[in-house]
Amino acid sequence: MALVDEAFLFMDRRELDRDGPSYMYDTLISLREDYPGSALILLLGTDAFAHLPSWYRWTELTDVAHLAIMARPGFSTQWNDELGVFVHDHAADEASDLLRVTHGLVTEIPVSQVDISSSDLRRCLAIGDNCNQQLPEGVAQRLCGQRTYNVVVDK
Repeated sequence: MALVDEAFLFMDRRELDRDGPSYMYDTLISLREDYPGSALILLLGTDAFAHLPSWYRWTELTDVAHLAIMARPGFSTQWNDELGVFVHDHAADEASDLLRVTHGLVTEIPVSQVDISSSDLRRCLAIGDNCNQQLPEGVAQRLCGQRTYNVVVDK
């Protein structure tokens, strides 16, 4: 729903359809096999990136893709020593560098920050408020049309 009007984005089911545990490294290897000459960019919020050292084969992610870190409200971009060295060693001079090579770079991407939680969105939908500013129009229409969050909520 959210990607229907986005020509360069698509939903990929390979992690959903995989048997057993799903690891980002394996997913990126599979994508690299399907798109050998394309730049692959893994978008991560600062909250997820902060936990990267706990991921399977995390230091090898840049062997197959770029990492783009998006600031999340309330999360610092001051990395611990291990992540700081990793970012420094793979730092792109500018974000556009990610389109010049297929993998190997890390950059921080500034994004507009909407300070709203999923709980706030569910509450908004449940009381019938218009959530079009927080959600893509098609998503808001479908959730409202299906009355997905039609519950009694104190106003």
